[in-house]
Amino acid sequence: VDFRVADRLQSPAGTMRVIVANHSSPLDIAALLAAEPGLTFVAAADLFRVPLLAAAMRALRTVAVDRRSRTGVHLSLPPGRPTSDLVLAVFPEGGIAPPGQRLPFRRSPFALAIDHGAVVVPVAIHDSDRALPPGSRLGVRPATVTVEFLEPITTAGRTLADRHAVCELAERRIGEALRRPA
Repeated sequence: VDFRVADRLQSPAGTMRVIVANHSSPLDIAALLAAEPGLTFVAAADLFRVPLLAAAMRALRTVAVDRRSRTGVHLSLPPGRPTSDLVLAVFPEGGIAPPGQRLPFRRSPFALAIDHGAVVVPVAIHDSDRALPPGSRLGVRPATVTVEFLEPITTAGRTLADRHAVCELAERRIGEALRRPA
């Protein structure tokens, strides 16, 4: 698999960035790491029960999120976690989409970005599902996976009520980018 980066993550130093990307394959994690080493992922807490995966996620300083929480509390960072220059990667679909489909975006990553005054960076990951289709175990096929950083969305001056609009804008930008050839 060849990873290619179209554009680079551009945002001011000292600013928290929340990368939101489509999720079509387990290879999306490797693609993002190849494009932006040192980022921090957000993952479902129940994935930490899978021994080998849990070890890898801990090594990457992955932030666990309880997706089953019904408290109404949206995504949050552990207390005391510094956010200056933090690059947080979230797959807002909440899981890997079935082949040829997209899952609707969840709003919590956008609420988190607004809470912290972070910049939202939409990212379109092209063709990862061709290299490693969902459910194919480790049947990796030769392919070029392209990570395309899209125009950032500022959250300065936005309130929690704006999370829907920010989410819809990011989802639209990613959808449009995925319809174009990489």
